Amino acid sequence: MREIAALLLLVLGGELVRAADLLSIPSTTFNIPRNAQEGDVIFGNGYIRASKEIDESLNLELEGTNPSPIAINGSIIDAGQPVKFILVNKNAFENGKSRVKLQAIGVISGKVQEETINFEVESTSSLPEIPEIPNFVVKSDFQDKETAIVKVSSEIPKDSELEVLGSYSERVQATFQDDNIILDTVPCQEDAPCEVTFPFTVILVLRNGESHVEALLTFEEEKKSSLKMTQKLYQTTIEEHTGEQDHLVKITTKGANSEVLYSLRDSSGLFSIHPKEGILSILHPEFLTINSFGDTVNLTVVATNGDKTTDATIVVKIVPEVQKNVVFGFDKESYEITSDNISPILGNIAAKSSTPVVYRITEGRGDLYKVEPNGDVRYTGKLVKEDREDEITVAVQQSTGGLKMASTKLQIHLKGIGSNPITTKDPVESVEMISSEEPAGVVVSSIQFDDVDSDAKLQYFLEHTGAKNENGEELEDENLFEIKSEDKTAHLVVSGDLSSSEASTVILKITAEDSAHPKEPRITVTRHVVIQREKSEEPQLGLNLIQMPKEITVPFDAKIGTFVYRTTVLPEKNDLEFSIEPSHLFNISNKGDIVTAKELTGEAENLKIHVIVKDPATSTSSESSSQILLKKTLKPHFSESQYIVNLPRGTPENAAITVVSATNQNGEPVKNFLLKGGHSKYFSIDKNGAVKTLEALDELGNEFDLLVAVAEDPTISVPIHVTLQKARESTIVLQETQIFATVFDNLPIGSFIGKVEVGNGEKVKFEMASEEKGMMSLFKIKEDGTIVSSDWLAGAEGMHKFSVLASNMDQAGVRSANATVIIDVIKSNECAPRFKANENLIFYVRENTPKDTVIGKVSADVLPGKCDLEYSITSNDEQPILTINPANGELKTAREFDFEKSKSHMLTLKLVAGKHNSVEMGAELRVIDQDDHHLKFDLQEQTVEIPEDVPRGTVVATVVAREEDESQEVFYHLLAGAPPQFSLDSRTGKVMVEELLDREEIDRFVIEIGASNDENLINGPSTKLIIHVKDVNDNSPRFDLPSYYTVTSKDTVVGSSLLELHAYDPDVMDKLKKLDYSVTGANFEYRGMSRNVDEVFDIQSQKLILMKSLSDYVGGVFNVQLQVRDTVDGTIGKSALRVYVHDSSDLLSLELPYSPSSVSQAIIQDFSEQVSNSTGLQAIPKTVLYKAPHGIMSNSVDLQMIFFNKTISEIVPSERILAIQSMRQAGNPDVKNVPVLRKPASPYLLTDNSRSDTFIQPELFFLVLGFLVLLTIVLALCGLMACFARSKFLREKKIMENEMAIKDAIQFPSNRSPALISFKHYAPPPPRVSAEMYRNHEEHMYRSPNLNEKVGSYAVQQATITVAEHEEKI
Repeated sequence: MREIAALLLLVLGGELVRAADLLSIPSTTFNIPRNAQEGDVIFGNGYIRASKEIDESLNLELEGTNPSPIAINGSIIDAGQPVKFILVNKNAFENGKSRVKLQAIGVISGKVQEETINFEVESTSSLPEIPEIPNFVVKSDFQDKETAIVKVSSEIPKDSELEVLGSYSERVQATFQDDNIILDTVPCQEDAPCEVTFPFTVILVLRNGESHVEALLTFEEEKKSSLKMTQKLYQTTIEEHTGEQDHLVKITTKGANSEVLYSLRDSSGLFSIHPKEGILSILHPEFLTINSFGDTVNLTVVATNGDKTTDATIVVKIVPEVQKNVVFGFDKESYEITSDNISPILGNIAAKSSTPVVYRITEGRGDLYKVEPNGDVRYTGKLVKEDREDEITVAVQQSTGGLKMASTKLQIHLKGIGSNPITTKDPVESVEMISSEEPAGVVVSSIQFDDVDSDAKLQYFLEHTGAKNENGEELEDENLFEIKSEDKTAHLVVSGDLSSSEASTVILKITAEDSAHPKEPRITVTRHVVIQREKSEEPQLGLNLIQMPKEITVPFDAKIGTFVYRTTVLPEKNDLEFSIEPSHLFNISNKGDIVTAKELTGEAENLKIHVIVKDPATSTSSESSSQILLKKTLKPHFSESQYIVNLPRGTPENAAITVVSATNQNGEPVKNFLLKGGHSKYFSIDKNGAVKTLEALDELGNEFDLLVAVAEDPTISVPIHVTLQKARESTIVLQETQIFATVFDNLPIGSFIGKVEVGNGEKVKFEMASEEKGMMSLFKIKEDGTIVSSDWLAGAEGMHKFSVLASNMDQAGVRSANATVIIDVIKSNECAPRFKANENLIFYVRENTPKDTVIGKVSADVLPGKCDLEYSITSNDEQPILTINPANGELKTAREFDFEKSKSHMLTLKLVAGKHNSVEMGAELRVIDQDDHHLKFDLQEQTVEIPEDVPRGTVVATVVAREEDESQEVFYHLLAGAPPQFSLDSRTGKVMVEELLDREEIDRFVIEIGASNDENLINGPSTKLIIHVKDVNDNSPRFDLPSYYTVTSKDTVVGSSLLELHAYDPDVMDKLKKLDYSVTGANFEYRGMSRNVDEVFDIQSQKLILMKSLSDYVGGVFNVQLQVRDTVDGTIGKSALRVYVHDSSDLLSLELPYSPSSVSQAIIQDFSEQVSNSTGLQAIPKTVLYKAPHGIMSNSVDLQMIFFNKTISEIVPSERILAIQSMRQAGNPDVKNVPVLRKPASPYLLTDNSRSDTFIQPELFFLVLGFLVLLTIVLALCGLMACFARSKFLREKKIMENEMAIKDAIQFPSNRSPALISFKHYAPPPPRVSAEMYRNHEEHMYRSPNLNEKVGSYAVQQATITVAEHEEKI
């Protein structure tokens, strides 16, 4: 039709005529549901139809993007017929939209109408679509933060979430604000540099509830003119002599604008580097030894792009030779194999690996070739007559789940045999039985061979193998049989004397060969000949179980105990033991009879049995195997399970509509039938099974159902369904008149191409034809209109056109319809699926991520739309862990993940193009740990005990906080109040001694320790560590004072206690030990001289006892050495004692201006120092005396002391001290606050009390205090009242005086003199005093020494008051 239309257009003038009325177009926009599947019809507001007013057919064409997501179902439509748009490629939409041009051309008139049709994929999400984003250029190589803003079509809902997925998702951060998406790069840390390979792609996912949109973001590095190495240091380890490397060193660079060339600076001369790939290799590993070059060899690799040069260092570590390391991969990058296709094994390309591997053909004719696990390349196709060449890609991967993969190219040159091979329909192997009495010339077996070559010349060869006697012993070759040929038949005949031969079984191989075509492979059949002979009287050795036939047929419904087969054992013996497997299905008797042990109805159709026979007497055995085929036995049944009849309308009465047939249990045809069912009254059946109508059926209905049964047993029946055909259509209507199909040249034979379908389901006959020579041998059409391939399509690339004729012949005549089928055969390598390099290896998912969360996308090279890519995924887990969108490779979680259970999962990604080309690749899913577990300490409180002499840095305890999240690091912190004596390791939790300990100072420490996941943040749990310091005997006894003194009178009675001593041991363990006090020495000092004295003092019960009279030692001082000793360990402590001996006249008294309750040792010491400073002598306090006249306590306290002259070591008499005091006061009358010494006043002395203060009863104290407070309040109130009254009085007085002054001023001017001051007269002071204050109990008066008037005299005189210069004079 297309050619006719073109011709008519040329006749009309060559210019297309525009017409606007060819199509009826209700709408030019079609919305496609999001859940639409490929193959669905796309509806708009209505169909676009051919106008009903036209009287011609329209030829439709669709122009758009390639690949186009939309196609037209049928290119020719008649008036009023709709235009059906079919969704063919859902992935071809750009941002959910596509625009195509629909062109309609009138087949007769040549009129043309063109319309633009818009297709849009509906969006069920409130989220805006993310526009197509160009590549982002990273300028700083993730050294600085960079920002990009992407504007979307509408405002993003505030509760939405943005997520970046992909291998480098940690390098990109996404946020949004209003209708802007803000992308920030995350710089690499200085202490943890990161390596990023450009370009890379991540997925930006915008989610809101269950809705989400996504976009691909591609980041590329800014093209700079600077060239730099990706790494400045490379390291590898190489084994000496062998040159085996632990890993391959490949040098890479960044910033190159042109091709980079590599060179190597190598002083050893043993290494080289690939100039373009940058791969390091060793040239002469046999010379690489540790003795020659040491442990390491430093190499320098230089890279240049013509403009700039950079270098890096390669450190090669040499290790001693050990057992050969196994490397993984193929020996060559490509292989070339040339072989005849008569050999199934073409060659071997085994890869090196330390673990088992599996080979896959990823590109090329995987249907013709197979690579075995041992690396053998096997040809699996049929023998070809002509030569052929194929190129395949073979990938190898570790079968144990490893990620290591390698691939190689394999070029195969397969030589054709030049002719058709020999075939045979006879069994390739069988058993033949023959009697030993048969004469020569008897035919044992005939084998029919075939060769379609017209010039074939068949020759036959016979080979005797495996001749055995009845004892199973091997016999020498005996020519008992021969081959006689007859055209294409080989007869196996007896040629020797069987009766005289000892042979019991003989294995014969008959080989046929075409001598006219030597390249044709031979074909061989095997015959096991069993020679039966009478029982021999000779002694027999061994057993020979005659091989059972390869197949034994058993009734499908055989009952238990049904006989199956009888085994034959040569020689015949009694008491043989038989066994059979499977023993639960079969039993075998001691005679070798095999019977069923259970019903076999539920078993497979093919069962393998294995029989073993043993002779207990000789301990010999033999065995054989066979195949059991279950076959149904005959029972009464119909030949078909159902009869379906389609009758044309108008079928007359008594017309035969079908014939049924049935067989009884004897296999004989059934002669008597009967009809049953509601519609059986409209039909009849005769003894031959012919079913006929009893009346016309047109008015009775459209469908009829009845049963036909066997008259002898009505339970055996089959249904008959009769359908009246619809009214005959004038033409056969095909659903599609033009079918397009795209297939690959490696399409397997018998694969589906397409199907021509009749619109109303009418049964028709299909015929397919092609004008191209040889095309009909490649494709065929079945009875139901299915088009399949009938041969290999290699070499048939291109578009091929076929015409299909659908015809039907009935009583009204013949009807037909035509369809055009166009098959596009493309090369499989055009649709060779490939994963993108360096991608899809590792995917990441956070633990506890919800199910159906998008985690990434599998990336593959873009192929033409006709290749129809399909993604799939498998894993080693029992349950699916990920799901993949077969159309776009989007990965979603199929369950939640737990990092603590499994850190990673191995995946196998599969990519299929065109349904037959596939590639697989290993990948890994890594689970990212989340902080979903709380820190907790093993112990909430921990107590340890350590000795006090533990050295610095000693670990006294270790606290442990458990963190089940492996990605989270635990840091320990000392909380507030931690003692400085201890320190804490923040990472290990070890508590160490920081300062030396002393139990006598602190014997117990409490340390609060916290734990968190942040080194600088304290927000986690805490534990308490209690440290008890254990005492160590490291101290000697000590006196409570480093030195003592006492003042005693010369009249002290011998035996009196002068002083009570106190000593202690700081060690706890020595608290209960006994201490021994002693005087170790004494000397007496007096007037600068010193002499030792003995037995003057002694210590008894910790008291210093006077042992001699002191009357001879007045005025001097004793220096006594005291010692205390630990009676257990012998340690000692020492102290000094000074004993001052005085006469009673040496004592002086000093009144202290303090109450008895407030006197303390500090006050006494302070006054003693003042007196010492004022006298220049050492004042030594002796006694504190309280005055108590008449038994009433007063506020006066006397301090008695003596004075000691340090220079001459003598107590100074009291008279001398008083004299010194008087002299000092007379010489310096301005001295103030100097205590006044005096002789003790004995009448006022009550008791001698050494207490530093006087205890006052609390009741008396509070009573006095309360009285004083009340008195103060009363006086304050009185003062306030007096002040108020006085101020009032003065105010009123002032008013009155003012009034009087005004009055007097008006009436009598004043001329009075002011009053004079009156002074009292006193005796004049000494001449040296200019003015002095005199004081009595009533008033204070001041007068000038020049004023000497009498009392009562008045005069105008100036009075001057001089304020005293010294405070103490006031």
